[in-house]
Amino acid sequence: MHRFPQLTPEENLISVLMDKNNQYLVVEGASDMSIFSELMDLIFYNIEFDKKVITVFGGGKPKILDWIETESPTNVSVILDMDFDDFNNDLNNPIIFPLKRYSIENYFFNESVVIPLLANLLKLNINDIEALFSLDELKTHWLENLTELMPVLYYYQKIYAGNRNKWSSVFINQNHGYWQLSKSKIEAFQTQLLTEMGVDFQTCKEVFENSWCSQWEASINFPGKILFESFHRYLKNLCNEQKKKAYSPVTSKNSLKAQLIPRLFRNDELKEILHQSIQCCLPI
Repeated sequence: MHRFPQLTPEENLISVLMDKNNQYLVVEGASDMSIFSELMDLIFYNIEFDKKVITVFGGGKPKILDWIETESPTNVSVILDMDFDDFNNDLNNPIIFPLKRYSIENYFFNESVVIPLLANLLKLNINDIEALFSLDELKTHWLENLTELMPVLYYYQKIYAGNRNKWSSVFINQNHGYWQLSKSKIEAFQTQLLTEMGVDFQTCKEVFENSWCSQWEASINFPGKILFESFHRYLKNLCNEQKKKAYSPVTSKNSLKAQLIPRLFRNDELKEILHQSIQCCLPI
């Protein structure tokens, strides 16, 4: 069997500049590319069009922004995570289409995205689940437990400019498979970040409150990768309470993500961002 190509971010960005005959979508990382590539393929699957958009990853937001500034590419649209940026100012460029949530993972935390999977696992009608299912319990729990961690992460990323790869997948859940977050693990994580930065919580809180112009919601504004384990466990608990072993086909949080990717189209906000990015380079 032939080996599949494994290009580096640098090679991907060079390909965009050299290949003027094709239109590209640039996203941040390899995991983002696998998601957006599938979504783009689904968009074009039933559309007769001469060209498709080729999805590649550019190795992170700073590298992509520098590349845009230096090279001014014309055959590309770019989708970037919102993170803690102000997408109206920090990411104001006609070829950039920022997400309106912290990352692509945050778009999974949506009833419309989840319901078809629940219907499949529980062997129920989608309409019957829509009338009763809500993620409000999960979202409220997140908000209540992350209120003091949010300003610290904001300060770490926006002011201290630390390496967020060190905490992007930190485990803050309770043990023994519970979906609830652990207050002790959150406090320990918060203390670790404050110690590294050499600041106190009050400093982070004041900066956050002075910078954040609106109310925040954990499912939208908090790093989605950190919350995905809690999300996975919550759905597992819900399904298995309804029907024993109903969740067994979903073996991990990565398995859950793979099953939900094509259902992301049920999130209207994300669907609109995808369509806008296509219209930027392939007017339809």
